[in-house]
Amino acid sequence: MRLTVQPRIPGQIELSIIFGTIALLALVSARLLPGLEIMPSCPFRAITGIPCPSCGITRSLVHLAHGDISGSLFLNPLFSLALLFSIFLFFARLASLPFKRSAIKLVIMDREYAYVRVATAGIFLANWIYLIARL
Repeated sequence: MRLTVQPRIPGQIELSIIFGTIALLALVSARLLPGLEIMPSCPFRAITGIPCPSCGITRSLVHLAHGDISGSLFLNPLFSLALLFSIFLFFARLASLPFKRSAIKLVIMDREYAYVRVATAGIFLANWIYLIARL
């Protein structure tokens, strides 16, 4: 894996700007819309008695929208960190837009894709184990 600085392609919208915009819109809607606090409960948890890997995401979003970062991290740490990271990347990309050669790209070699997949699956599994252990 390596980081490279590449010239920005005119007219190209970067994924960090798209995902950051979605994350900011989700935070604003969770803050302003009262209906998110009364979402139905998880059907997977109702059937099995254990939380699904995404349990607590809506409540975590509402806590994060109200500024309660520790409460958000307690409910679903993976989602909270991913949302905060996407917002950070959004503002970092916005700050770098005036510069022509500021597109930083992570290049992953073909042989490293297996390691990235295993690490990603491990992170999701660790988050799910945390959610189950929190019961």
